Amino acid sequence: MQKGEGRLAQMRLMLLTAHENWDDDGASIVPMGNWERAWEIKNLVSYLLPTIDRPTMSPCPDGSVHLRWLGPNMRWIEVEIHSTETWYTKRTDAGTFSSGQVILADLPTMIRTAVA
Repeated sequence: MQKGEGRLAQMRLMLLTAHENWDDDGASIVPMGNWERAWEIKNLVSYLLPTIDRPTMSPCPDGSVHLRWLGPNMRWIEVEIHSTETWYTKRTDAGTFSSGQVILADLPTMIRTAVA
């Protein structure tokens, strides 16, 4: 992928999800603020943890945007950006899950321990 292609693909998704029923199954609009917050989080983590692979970013029918970082042994952490709050869910080596509200200052450490 050439420089800027990822951002262009994301801009297409922003436009696609800017109206009701964008998935032809009743999806809510994904507010621009959710996309902007997702990009801020993605860029912050990429800056602070340059050796960690970039996450996948996807819109969800409830209007949220999800970022998912994958690690070895089926470990992952997903951050859900909603209009008023941001949540995480992570899976450990043992297959256990935990979740809670994101505290931005703690997020880089959580991601590093979840996927490194």
